[in-house]
Amino acid sequence: DLHHVPLSIVVNSAGLSRPAEFINTSEELFDTLIAVNLKGTFLVSQLAARTMVSDKTSNCAIVNIGSVVAKSGLKNNSAYVASKAGVTGLTKSMALELASSGIRVNAVLPGLVETPMVMDYTTEKARASVAARTPLGRLGKPEEIANVVAFLCRPCSSLVTGAIVEVSGGLHM
Repeated sequence: DLHHVPLSIVVNSAGLSRPAEFINTSEELFDTLIAVNLKGTFLVSQLAARTMVSDKTSNCAIVNIGSVVAKSGLKNNSAYVASKAGVTGLTKSMALELASSGIRVNAVLPGLVETPMVMDYTTEKARASVAARTPLGRLGKPEEIANVVAFLCRPCSSLVTGAIVEVSGGLHM
């Protein structure tokens, strides 16, 4: 029998983006993005929270990955933006409900990060344009997002819950 290690950390980092003009976004595409980006976060978090509460685990953390575009919008990405805005609202509500059970819930909102998804769905010109508008002058790196997530999972952030942390190089201040 394996030793039971209580669940204490969950990071919801699944994400899917499929650019489409608002008037041409199919219901199927909208449903897919909501299912992956929002419903997936909801279901994983709900199961994790139930387990954490049942196991009476202390100092738990759930971190959801959203997007800075949830705050500003993004042309030709209304379904993606809606799904990520939902993650932000869900995070705040979860934080309010789960705090009394010792579960901290926060979200990280990356800007444009050099991930395979970004590289597949953006042009070099578009990435350069975003970098030029970013006060730090560049796109993010995956490890920079991971470092913020790691902080939010550690006991040193034990007073942080309901926080929506933008990691965008200052793009969306």
